[in-house]
Amino acid sequence: MAQSINLLPQLAEAEIQKGVYKRKINLVAIGSLLLVLAVTLGLYSWQLFLSTQARRAETQASEKEKEISQKAPLEIKQRTLVDKLEAAKAYLDKNKSTAAAFKEIIDLTNAGAVSLTKVDVNSAGEINITGNTSGSTQLGVLFDNLTNEGAQVSLSKVVATSVTLSSGGYQFSIRLNYTKNGILPERLKDESQKP
Repeated sequence: MAQSINLLPQLAEAEIQKGVYKRKINLVAIGSLLLVLAVTLGLYSWQLFLSTQARRAETQASEKEKEISQKAPLEIKQRTLVDKLEAAKAYLDKNKSTAAAFKEIIDLTNAGAVSLTKVDVNSAGEINITGNTSGSTQLGVLFDNLTNEGAQVSLSKVVATSVTLSSGGYQFSIRLNYTKNGILPERLKDESQKP
């Protein structure tokens, strides 16, 4: 007798297991695709963010360039002005004040009975004085005034170039150097050094 073999339960079980495996494989494939899609979207979003930031940075840089280029002439003028002011200050500090020298000579000669006929002062500080006085005593007082300790702060190399006796008194010519540098008065120098 022939025995019959029932293969269907085994096939059904194998089919069920194949279906379960296919379902698991499909779920894993869908999960992988979703993961790849999420990573791709993330990278695309990141790229979009970076390109937006780059455009914004370029826009800001071009705005700053325009602002700087607009202010460049003003900056150049300001630097030129500062250079000119520094050159003028150096000139004023280096040169002699002819007005201050003239005032000091007038003050020193007014102390005696001396009349000045000519006073030449140049910017190098050399002073030539011409005048007359009634006697040798007044001429001596003038020389004392020009050579005393107080006057020596700003005057040096006092030399009588000529002294002649005439019927009205003595005529004299004196050459000396004014040694104080700086044209600006002291009060203005103090103000210019304040911040």
